[in-house]
Amino acid sequence: MRARVVCANPDCGWIAFCSRDIRFNTYQLKTFNPEHNYCRTFQNKAASRDWVAKNLEVRLVTQPHLRRTQDFNLMKEDYMFHLEKKKLSRALKQAREATEGSGKKQFGQLWDYLEEIHKTNTGSTDVIEMLPIPESPPMFNRLFISLNACREGFKNECIPLIALNGCFLKGYYGGSFCSQDMYGWNFVSDQQKGLESAIVEVMPSAHHRNCVLHI
Repeated sequence: MRARVVCANPDCGWIAFCSRDIRFNTYQLKTFNPEHNYCRTFQNKAASRDWVAKNLEVRLVTQPHLRRTQDFNLMKEDYMFHLEKKKLSRALKQAREATEGSGKKQFGQLWDYLEEIHKTNTGSTDVIEMLPIPESPPMFNRLFISLNACREGFKNECIPLIALNGCFLKGYYGGSFCSQDMYGWNFVSDQQKGLESAIVEVMPSAHHRNCVLHI
């Protein structure tokens, strides 16, 4: 068995040639020219999207919020080559679907999830709003869930306080997630735009304060 490695530039004389030595069950370097006059390239056509996605899957398990720019730097540091933006974006999407599941399939399981809630938490409330689209299936718009156990526990044991919290969803489809504790007349929220004016409009007599972390 033999192996011959040369520089990608045909005008460069760098070469390394080795062959197997049966006596010692190893390889022996027989020809080597260390003179190299061609600068290193960071392009690697062998780095396919599937290969990049497999390597990103390992990182996404412990670093789920990795962005494309961070992935680009990691590939450069670990494997010493640059990736095209389109290939990296597609590989990152493929890796996320492998580790987190497809966002499209997750939306398709909402009805199963709500049915399971009613089985395990009787009395819970849910409302799904769908937007009708002519000649196409309806499009998901928003979902409201109120767990009966949390609602009853709050009414019977907690002080009359409503806590509002919201965050943006970082998945492929985007959107936002809002949570709240109900059945009170005191409001605590972050400084999200629109909340203050909405509370004044819906419950003008309620007390409203901002969370200390958002002041």
